[in-house]
Amino acid sequence: MVRGCLMFLLLMSVLFSCTTRHVYTRDQIWKMASDAVGDTNLKVILPTLEFPSVDCAFYGEGCIYGITMSVYGMVMYAIYYETEEQARLAAIKHDAYYKYNWLFDYIQEEPALQDFVVSVYGAERPRQLMKLPAIDKEIAVKRAAELRERQRARRARESGGVISGGGGGGGGEGGSGSEAASVSATPNPGAAAAIVMPAKEATTGGH
Repeated sequence: MVRGCLMFLLLMSVLFSCTTRHVYTRDQIWKMASDAVGDTNLKVILPTLEFPSVDCAFYGEGCIYGITMSVYGMVMYAIYYETEEQARLAAIKHDAYYKYNWLFDYIQEEPALQDFVVSVYGAERPRQLMKLPAIDKEIAVKRAAELRERQRARRARESGGVISGGGGGGGGEGGSGSEAASVSATPNPGAAAAIVMPAKEATTGGH
């Protein structure tokens, strides 16, 4: 009888360990970033033409919502997924970074932001680690079009033009286009040199 009970407890322990989920909550993501760079250097960017809301249809299965973050004036997407595996597969598809159930995108051309997500969150870029070829043409075309639109909107804003708010696809953090902000973060040319990471490692996510 005792032996049977011990076997049952051992089996339950194994099953529990196999179903453990590694996740970061939105509050954890924000606190870790705030601890690294300070609240004054960290912003949420509401949707504008320059920085539309995250299109979950584009980012695939498991995408729940996205946050457009400004770190020292440099903008990136932090995208929340249902599971770690979904975030990993999306990171491979988009050649992005991920950690647990979060994807970090539009940082491929910003070494400072790459250092930020690696140092603060322990993020990885699986496509690079796997030495895979270039991303799909459809994704590359969409990314290039979005970057051109950002540049156009930025030039209009810097020249005094009015930029009305606009939303991307569903699932973006911050609501629809009607709720979009009329002002976005001003890029800081010296931001890359300004980010100094703390010596500590990123904290472990919840289980």
